[in-house]
Amino acid sequence: MNREEIKKALYAYHWTIKEISRIHAHLATTEFAGVAAGGIESVMPKGNGVGNPLLGEIIRREAKSKRLKRMETQVNFIQSHIVRIEDETLATVADCILDGLTVSEVSRYLNVSRPTAHKYVDDIITEMLKD
Repeated sequence: MNREEIKKALYAYHWTIKEISRIHAHLATTEFAGVAAGGIESVMPKGNGVGNPLLGEIIRREAKSKRLKRMETQVNFIQSHIVRIEDETLATVADCILDGLTVSEVSRYLNVSRPTAHKYVDDIITEMLKD
């Protein structure tokens, strides 16, 4: 991940965790209220232009599954790299950001200016990019 991707993932972390949980729960369900057709009519194309609703749901779930994998990759990256932060101030800022606080809220919490809080976030990203 590059700097901008990491920054975006840091700020989105708190709701991404919730979204991962929600998608897992949704993909675990198999409800579908469609009506099965029988005989030759079930396999013949329909002339009304309306697609198969089950197929549409399968396609939607497949897209959701791909989105889930992207989010899990981002979260795994953040979780595996955030532990590199040893400075207590930066660790505190990282925890605050991951918990969903904005930079303004972090600056008020730490009693520092917003530019200083932004610099802390940049320092966190720099630490996460180190190999």
